[in-house]
Amino acid sequence: MSRLMQWLAGIGRGSSVKGVAPLDEDLKNAGLTLLENQPKAGWTVLDSSAQARVARGQWQSQAVVIKIFLPRGPWECVKSIGRGSRGMRAIRHGRQMSEDGFDTPRALAYGWIGVNECLVMEDINGSSLSQLITSRRGEPLLTIADRHIVHRRLAETVAQLHESGWTHGDLRLGNVLVSPPSATGRFVFLDNERSKKQGRPCDGQKNLVQLNMTHPSFLPRTSRVRFLSHYATQRGMGRAAFRRLAIRIAQATEARHQERLRRGGSKPRFSAK
Repeated sequence: MSRLMQWLAGIGRGSSVKGVAPLDEDLKNAGLTLLENQPKAGWTVLDSSAQARVARGQWQSQAVVIKIFLPRGPWECVKSIGRGSRGMRAIRHGRQMSEDGFDTPRALAYGWIGVNECLVMEDINGSSLSQLITSRRGEPLLTIADRHIVHRRLAETVAQLHESGWTHGDLRLGNVLVSPPSATGRFVFLDNERSKKQGRPCDGQKNLVQLNMTHPSFLPRTSRVRFLSHYATQRGMGRAAFRRLAIRIAQATEARHQERLRRGGSKPRFSAK
């Protein structure tokens, strides 16, 4: 079954990727214990989507993050025939984004553990935007003045992303690290398997709505307006175009909130606690 899933995912009998090491026994053991929810000593389990397991640890004297992709359903391997598996897309899109000037974690090792795809990436020394500019995990780590700087820089970077034709697959504040964690740190985009690049600049509405979904109790409306204003300026929009954009994003965000309520709440997450 494992070989069949690898073959259907377009990997064939091997698990090698150019420039990326195959999984060695240490990584396989770390992955197996992570799947059993009994991580090896020195590995720290992280919160993740319900369709993955993620942990931070050491491998070959370097800090790494291991991510195991859990099968989403019986048809996932069939869907992967044309577009590639989730892990392969993460590697490919991450490299392409880096080539276009947007920071992503470097893939270090890759392979399969039974029917589960496994990707090992460099561990970025940084903090997520959720920690730095929102109160989702307690008091924001940055001062108000520094948060304003980050809002502007993030807006400019996301605008450049869209001008380059990229749409990130899941642009939540938790999927953007700032390294080092400061007002001037570089932005590093995580979870790039669903990111897409078009041949022309895109409107980026999907990403703007994703960022706007952060609950108002964690990120106030003024911060959202400030971000969107900087974004519009970077995209060369005038005042009228900015108003239309703000209305469109507000309406799309509300529609997404209503859709979330209809399906019973947010998508399930895996908590490391």
